[in-house]
Amino acid sequence: MTANAPDDWLARFRGALRRTPQTPQPQPEPLQPAGGELAADPGFRDGPENVDMPATVTAERVEVPGRAGVYGLGVTVSGGDTGIAPPIQPLAPGVTYRADVSIFLAEPLSVPTLRIVPEWVADEPADRPSVRSMPARNEYGHHRISLTFTVPAGARDALVRLHSGEGTTIWYDYSLTAVVAPDVTVIPDGDDPLAAARAALAAGDLPVAVTALRQVVKAGDPDGDAAWELGRIALTEQRWSAAEQLLRGAAAKRPEAFERGYALALAYDRLKRRDDSRRASAAALVYDTKLPFDGPALLDSDVTSFGARREVGIFLAEHLTQIRTQAEQRLARPVDSTFDQPIFVYWAQGFDSAPPVVRACLAALKANNPDSRVHELSLDGIGDYVDVPEDLVASLAGDHYHFSDLLRMLLLEKFGGVWLDATCLVTEPLRPHVDRALAKGSVFAFNYTGPYLVNWFLASRPDSYVMHLWRAASFLWWEKRGEIVDLLLHHHIFEMLHRLDDRFRAEWDAGLRLNATPPHALQSVLLKPYEPEMFQTIMESAFVHKLRHHALNEAPNSESYLSRIIRRDY
Repeated sequence: MTANAPDDWLARFRGALRRTPQTPQPQPEPLQPAGGELAADPGFRDGPENVDMPATVTAERVEVPGRAGVYGLGVTVSGGDTGIAPPIQPLAPGVTYRADVSIFLAEPLSVPTLRIVPEWVADEPADRPSVRSMPARNEYGHHRISLTFTVPAGARDALVRLHSGEGTTIWYDYSLTAVVAPDVTVIPDGDDPLAAARAALAAGDLPVAVTALRQVVKAGDPDGDAAWELGRIALTEQRWSAAEQLLRGAAAKRPEAFERGYALALAYDRLKRRDDSRRASAAALVYDTKLPFDGPALLDSDVTSFGARREVGIFLAEHLTQIRTQAEQRLARPVDSTFDQPIFVYWAQGFDSAPPVVRACLAALKANNPDSRVHELSLDGIGDYVDVPEDLVASLAGDHYHFSDLLRMLLLEKFGGVWLDATCLVTEPLRPHVDRALAKGSVFAFNYTGPYLVNWFLASRPDSYVMHLWRAASFLWWEKRGEIVDLLLHHHIFEMLHRLDDRFRAEWDAGLRLNATPPHALQSVLLKPYEPEMFQTIMESAFVHKLRHHALNEAPNSESYLSRIIRRDY
């Protein structure tokens, strides 16, 4: 675990709720082309002809796998980082441009440098090129990268290179345009308040939009469209009761618009009205008939966060071939490591600055596992262990909670071993328990029922298909979607993989299952007066205990369980 659960996860969740519904409505314009397409051959119809490339590169025009009728340039690099420059119209100094290109990899490159890199000649050092795109993911499948850059006023001979490393890359759907800021002027339509509201929403003018939407509601709102928009706004503002009232009316007027029913279920969920939430989701499922999994069975298993779990399942089903291929390719290339059941524990800012309870947990972990290597990781040092995609680091900057969800999978996929959150208290050696937990399965986590697990303690073999598939699915979600539809996104991905992939399900089901309730028992008494007999009973109920470092409503008494743990007096 890390410093705090992210302060911005709710903002990301709100952003997810604001996604465009099925009813089309105006959206904010991206930067717009100022002068048309500047790439001379965006579809690579001429193959390698007129493409500037070094002698270490061979290229040919090829059909893009999985894109019937779409052609690109297959580029094979025999050594190092090499860039090709497709033909473009001249780029003017002082102008801003946007470059976009798609990539297909049949397998990872041995030297991964998939970037867009503009170049130009400049006399002044400050004007020399220093920008480049985020790299594309070096994994099987289709990827897309983009870069917006400005050619300095004093530059000349500007061009754009597409860089790739050793191996074969297919570049396709290349675009280069000059860009201008969009015109977001809103001209309300006095005769159509709903259209005016949607225009205001597109422009980010929430007060104007809300006023117009309320006018529509007062006028009858025959299709419930205004109530639907107001209900979504209320959800993002956590006004659960208001959201429930608005969405209930919107769903009743158009029950076939099943996204309204799922939003209503979310409002009931937040109001802890589980039976109403179940009924709302069940009503939406009547019209949601093309799911790639058993929707009623998913609802029967758990009513909580049904809409988010459904959305995750749809995404995973659509991309399951890519996810499986990425996992299988990594499984086929294991890392040669001397690590023997390593123990990984992480605090983003470093353990020297961690709260007292975290430092006490680390001391107990090391004292009780003298024969195991404990790796104390921080954000600054993880690059020595695993390669985290740059775009992932950027998109999750400051969100330690979800970043650590992804980090633990990278580590266990590569090395195997044990991950435990920094607020886990361990009072005995872990190896005997981990050996037992992995005797029949490739991965272990405490769970409640079936695939409903907790992820603060994970153990894995390095050849675990479950861990590899979980990692690939989670990383692809962040590459393609990049949003938090629910705080427990990581858990939902695991659950839906269990429903969608037979091998994943069989491997998980074969392993040892231990209930997650006993390891949480110490949390409930942390601030209560310490009782040796009770402490011993709790310790004997599990081999690891999940504590917490925040959300304590009062300072601990010096004789509380928490104080005893901090001073290691138990």
